[in-house]
Amino acid sequence: MGVDRPGFRPSGGRDHGRPALLLRHRLEQLPGGDPNRLRRKKCENFAQCYVSLRDTVSLRRDLNGTFLRSKREPIFQAGLTPTVVDALSGVTHPVFWFSDAAAVGGDATELADRLRAHENDLGGYLQRVVSIREGEGLSPGQVQGTGDRHLLTALRRARNSVRLAYRSDGDAFLNALITYDHDWRATVNGTPVPVWLGNVNGLALRIPAGSGVVKLEYRAPSTDAFLYLRYLSLLIAVGLVAAVTRAAAAGRQPGSSYDARAGASG
Repeated sequence: MGVDRPGFRPSGGRDHGRPALLLRHRLEQLPGGDPNRLRRKKCENFAQCYVSLRDTVSLRRDLNGTFLRSKREPIFQAGLTPTVVDALSGVTHPVFWFSDAAAVGGDATELADRLRAHENDLGGYLQRVVSIREGEGLSPGQVQGTGDRHLLTALRRARNSVRLAYRSDGDAFLNALITYDHDWRATVNGTPVPVWLGNVNGLALRIPAGSGVVKLEYRAPSTDAFLYLRYLSLLIAVGLVAAVTRAAAAGRQPGSSYDARAGASG
């Protein structure tokens, strides 16, 4: 399962904890690396998870010894087999891929049943359809795209964002095995598009035909407030250091009040 096929159709297929920390699953960016084939390596302890040069994921069921994690990860969901967990954690399936259609609606139990039913061809099934619990602008039922040839051509990432370049012969659904949160924002060629909860715990969005650039960015109000306070604190610290430095320099100048008092006492 999850064997890559050459050409336009990579077999396509997920970061963690508080979504802003997700990208601690460092996305591998080797020169010339293929974003269609990006997978994660399992890690078992803190050192393995953070020191590895590759993108990593912990599949331990305890929340200790690895890194900050979300309880919504596939490993913690009832009804998912080890094969499905490995795929939706990015171990045996690519982290980024396209689906031709979306199945909108249903609950976690129905999704687990569908994934288990397609376990023997999970890579192919995930290429054909992404399950979306609920989607802004989407009606319940099957939503079919218009293309069947899609390719990611570049991947760039920052601390809280991912940029993907693509080309496609029709509109389709882009999947990312990154922990879903409503504070994720997406644009396609600069135009905002909805971000949906895809499959168990990933991101899904619709992309138009042609070529373009997708930007995924985590923007939480608490994150913005934290950055603002940090910036303000830095300015205050710089101001205090400057004031103390000026005062110290003034005290050392010949003829200062300190020098004058010292001379008078002599």
